[in-house]
Amino acid sequence: MQKRTGERIILVARSSWIPYIPGIVAGFLMIISPWFFPFPPAPLFGTALGLALVAWYWVKHRCYAVTVTNQRIIFRRGVFHPNRDELEATLLHSVHVERSFLDRACGSGTVVLQSARSRRDAITVVGRPQALCEAVEGVLVH
Repeated sequence: MQKRTGERIILVARSSWIPYIPGIVAGFLMIISPWFFPFPPAPLFGTALGLALVAWYWVKHRCYAVTVTNQRIIFRRGVFHPNRDELEATLLHSVHVERSFLDRACGSGTVVLQSARSRRDAITVVGRPQALCEAVEGVLVH
Protein backbone atom coordinates (compact mmCIF):
# COMPACT_ATOMS: atom_id res chain seq x y z
CA MET A 1 0.00 0.00 0.00
CA GLN A 2 1.39 3.37 -1.03
CA LYS A 3 1.01 5.88 1.75
CA ARG A 4 0.12 9.41 0.82
CA THR A 5 1.71 12.49 2.33
CA GLY A 6 0.41 13.00 5.86
CA GLU A 7 -1.47 9.69 5.87
CA ARG A 8 -1.33 7.42 8.89
CA ILE A 9 -2.83 3.99 9.47
CA ILE A 10 -5.47 3.96 12.19
CA LEU A 11 -6.65 0.32 12.10
CA VAL A 12 -6.24 -2.89 10.09
CA ALA A 13 -9.16 -5.33 10.43
CA ARG A 14 -9.45 -8.85 9.08
CA SER A 15 -12.52 -10.93 8.35
CA SER A 16 -14.10 -13.04 11.05
CA TRP A 17 -13.93 -16.83 11.04
CA ILE A 18 -17.72 -17.07 11.39
CA PRO A 19 -18.59 -17.26 7.65
CA TYR A 20 -15.96 -19.96 7.14
CA ILE A 21 -17.07 -22.31 9.94
CA PRO A 22 -19.14 -24.68 7.72
CA GLY A 23 -16.25 -25.19 5.29
CA ILE A 24 -13.70 -25.65 8.07
CA VAL A 25 -15.94 -28.16 9.88
CA ALA A 26 -16.41 -30.06 6.60
CA GLY A 27 -12.65 -30.07 6.10
CA PHE A 28 -11.98 -31.43 9.59
CA LEU A 29 -14.66 -34.09 9.12
CA MET A 30 -12.90 -35.20 5.93
CA ILE A 31 -9.56 -35.29 7.74
CA ILE A 32 -10.92 -37.59 10.45
CA SER A 33 -12.97 -39.66 7.97
CA PRO A 34 -10.35 -42.47 7.74
CA TRP A 35 -11.23 -43.54 11.28
CA PHE A 36 -14.91 -43.92 10.30
CA PHE A 37 -14.53 -45.28 6.73
CA PRO A 38 -11.42 -47.45 6.70
CA PHE A 39 -11.78 -48.88 3.17
CA PRO A 40 -8.68 -48.21 0.98
CA PRO A 41 -9.42 -45.11 -1.15
CA ALA A 42 -11.23 -43.12 1.57
CA PRO A 43 -8.35 -42.46 3.98
CA LEU A 44 -6.04 -40.88 1.46
CA PHE A 45 -8.69 -39.01 -0.53
CA GLY A 46 -10.67 -37.79 2.49
CA THR A 47 -7.59 -36.59 4.36
CA ALA A 48 -6.12 -34.83 1.31
CA LEU A 49 -9.42 -33.19 0.42
CA GLY A 50 -10.01 -32.15 4.03
CA LEU A 51 -6.54 -30.61 4.35
CA ALA A 52 -7.02 -28.75 1.06
CA LEU A 53 -10.40 -27.42 2.20
CA VAL A 54 -9.09 -26.21 5.56
CA ALA A 55 -6.05 -24.63 3.85
CA TRP A 56 -8.30 -22.88 1.30
CA TYR A 57 -10.49 -21.32 3.99
CA TRP A 58 -7.42 -20.27 6.00
CA VAL A 59 -5.89 -18.56 2.93
CA LYS A 60 -9.23 -16.96 2.08
CA HIS A 61 -9.47 -15.59 5.61
CA ARG A 62 -5.92 -14.24 5.52
CA CYS A 63 -6.39 -12.56 2.12
CA TYR A 64 -9.09 -10.14 3.24
CA ALA A 65 -8.29 -6.93 5.11
CA VAL A 66 -9.74 -3.50 5.66
CA THR A 67 -7.27 -0.70 6.40
CA VAL A 68 -8.55 2.57 7.83
CA THR A 69 -6.29 5.60 7.45
CA ASN A 70 -6.95 9.23 8.24
CA GLN A 71 -7.64 9.88 4.52
CA ARG A 72 -9.27 6.74 3.11
CA ILE A 73 -10.53 3.20 3.70
CA ILE A 74 -8.80 0.45 1.73
CA PHE A 75 -10.35 -2.98 1.07
CA ARG A 76 -8.04 -5.80 -0.01
CA ARG A 77 -9.40 -9.20 -0.95
CA GLY A 78 -8.63 -12.09 -3.23
CA VAL A 79 -6.43 -15.12 -3.38
CA PHE A 80 -5.37 -15.55 -6.99
CA HIS A 81 -6.68 -12.25 -8.36
CA PRO A 82 -6.22 -9.74 -5.56
CA ASN A 83 -8.50 -6.71 -5.69
CA ARG A 84 -8.04 -3.43 -3.91
CA ASP A 85 -10.81 -0.87 -3.54
CA GLU A 86 -10.40 2.51 -1.94
CA LEU A 87 -13.00 4.82 -0.49
CA GLU A 88 -12.00 8.41 0.16
CA ALA A 89 -12.97 9.68 3.59
CA THR A 90 -14.50 12.79 2.00
CA LEU A 91 -17.04 10.60 0.14
CA LEU A 92 -18.15 8.73 3.27
CA HIS A 93 -21.54 9.71 4.74
CA SER A 94 -22.20 7.22 7.53
CA VAL A 95 -21.18 3.94 9.07
CA HIS A 96 -23.05 1.48 11.27
CA VAL A 97 -22.78 -2.08 12.55
CA GLU A 98 -25.33 -4.81 11.87
CA ARG A 99 -25.12 -7.82 14.20
CA SER A 100 -27.24 -10.91 14.56
CA PHE A 101 -27.51 -12.88 17.78
CA LEU A 102 -24.81 -15.28 16.57
CA ASP A 103 -22.58 -12.34 15.60
CA ARG A 104 -22.92 -10.86 19.08
CA ALA A 105 -22.12 -14.20 20.71
CA CYS A 106 -19.01 -14.66 18.54
CA GLY A 107 -17.78 -11.05 18.62
CA SER A 108 -18.22 -10.38 14.90
CA GLY A 109 -20.54 -8.32 12.76
CA THR A 110 -21.15 -6.56 9.48
CA VAL A 111 -19.94 -2.99 9.10
CA VAL A 112 -21.98 -1.07 6.52
CA LEU A 113 -20.44 2.01 4.93
CA GLN A 114 -22.65 4.47 3.06
CA SER A 115 -20.91 6.81 0.68
CA ALA A 116 -21.59 9.29 -2.08
CA ARG A 117 -20.84 6.57 -4.66
CA SER A 118 -23.64 4.25 -3.62
CA ARG A 119 -26.13 3.62 -0.87
CA ARG A 120 -24.27 0.60 0.56
CA ASP A 121 -20.73 0.86 -0.68
CA ALA A 122 -19.05 -1.91 1.27
CA ILE A 123 -20.14 -4.63 3.62
CA THR A 124 -17.49 -6.39 5.61
CA VAL A 125 -17.84 -9.25 8.04
CA VAL A 126 -15.17 -8.60 10.63
CA GLY A 127 -14.08 -9.60 14.07
CA ARG A 128 -14.23 -6.57 16.42
CA PRO A 129 -16.74 -4.67 14.28
CA GLN A 130 -17.19 -1.93 16.87
CA ALA A 131 -13.47 -1.05 16.72
CA LEU A 132 -13.66 -0.77 12.93
CA CYS A 133 -16.83 1.33 13.17
CA GLU A 134 -15.23 3.70 15.70
CA ALA A 135 -12.10 4.06 13.56
CA VAL A 136 -14.18 4.94 10.49
CA GLU A 137 -16.31 7.37 12.54
CA GLY A 138 -13.07 9.03 13.67
CA VAL A 139 -12.17 9.56 10.01
CA LEU A 140 -15.66 10.99 9.36
CA VAL A 141 -15.23 13.60 12.10
CA HIS A 142 -11.94 14.92 10.77
